Amino acid sequence: MLQRLTAIYVQGIIRFGCTFRSEIGKLRQQSVSAYIPRKISVSQHKKLDQLLLRLITTDLKWRHFGCYAHTVNLIVNDSLNLIQDTLSKVSKIVSHFRKSANAKNKLDIVQRQQGKEPKKLVKDVPTRWNSTYLMQNRFLELEEAIRTTLALIDGESLPVIPTEEWKFMKELVIVLKLFYDVMELMSAEKYVTLSLVIIVTNSLENVYSEMWDSSEFGNLSKNFIGNIK
Repeated sequence: MLQRLTAIYVQGIIRFGCTFRSEIGKLRQQSVSAYIPRKISVSQHKKLDQLLLRLITTDLKWRHFGCYAHTVNLIVNDSLNLIQDTLSKVSKIVSHFRKSANAKNKLDIVQRQQGKEPKKLVKDVPTRWNSTYLMQNRFLELEEAIRTTLALIDGESLPVIPTEEWKFMKELVIVLKLFYDVMELMSAEKYVTLSLVIIVTNSLENVYSEMWDSSEFGNLSKNFIGNIK
């Protein structure tokens, strides 16, 4: 997936870089000077938009390149579908602590006993994968307090997370953090991000390849990484 993403944007940059200067003159000649009067009405604005769209897609044959952040979201969401069982367990436990005042209070008490300022668990939003990362990250941050609290409350109806699954979640957070940081970088508004696309995508591919080859990541994590690659 990452290789295809790089190829698409390389093609886009080459096409725009090679054709922009010459073709923009055609656009101006065919649309601006020949079509736009000094004062333009709303209906003329709409006609101009339609004309420019036809020129770009039909005459110039420029390809539309989708939002990079949206493409990344599709890749991550597709991979997260592979681990819904684990994510569902975490989500159910988080929901219990957020809905039960008794469970929340005990979690706060345990955190204070551990010498920490109480923090709240974060609930994920199905339509936003980055909220899944934030949920997992906070869940692991409070792992010791959560385990202790679950032993103190009546948690028979709650999912059980075995040791190997806790290990997988720690690895998952490392994997997702890379995409989370990339999304923060590519969503910036104070600087141009198009020039970063190839560098960022190649970097992601290299890092995930290293993770794939590393003995520090288990089979579950490598299956997740493999789907991304």
